[in-house]
Amino acid sequence: MPVRWKRRLAGILLLAMLVGTAACGQKEEETDRSFAVGEEVSNYWFDFTVKQVETAEQWDDYTPEEGNRLVLCTLELENDSKAAVPMGWDDFLLCWDGEQTLSEKTAPLPCRTEEQLPDEFDLQEDETVEGILVYEVPRELKRVALSFLERYNEGESDSRYTEGARYLVWLDLDD
Repeated sequence: MPVRWKRRLAGILLLAMLVGTAACGQKEEETDRSFAVGEEVSNYWFDFTVKQVETAEQWDDYTPEEGNRLVLCTLELENDSKAAVPMGWDDFLLCWDGEQTLSEKTAPLPCRTEEQLPDEFDLQEDETVEGILVYEVPRELKRVALSFLERYNEGESDSRYTEGARYLVWLDLDD
């Protein structure tokens, strides 16, 4: 292969790599949407608002492991679609470890009181529900994100999903 073709091929490969890298960064920016406590978040199926955040050393009779604390998030969910929306215990995860990666995450503790959102329920058409989600996190965390990820069912399979936007509500934790 002549040298000029090798240079062109190398240039094309370098350009493809740069475009691919830019697209990855761009996709992350397009799919992540950030909000603050008190802001209404509208996703494909429903709206939600994190109304209040507090930390605690105990919830009901549950005490976190040594070095951890509890984060209590009061949420309001409003279904503005024309069908019931099934909700599950893992719809809202608490994430941390830097704003870009958010590699650490935890699901809420199982429902223990009537104040908490149920582990599973259907958010009915035009229904508004308010409740608490309780998370156990390392004590040293100062900022975390409550995350909701849109997932779209592909065809008739209940096991194949396409991921949509990720909605992040940033929470500053008190000492």
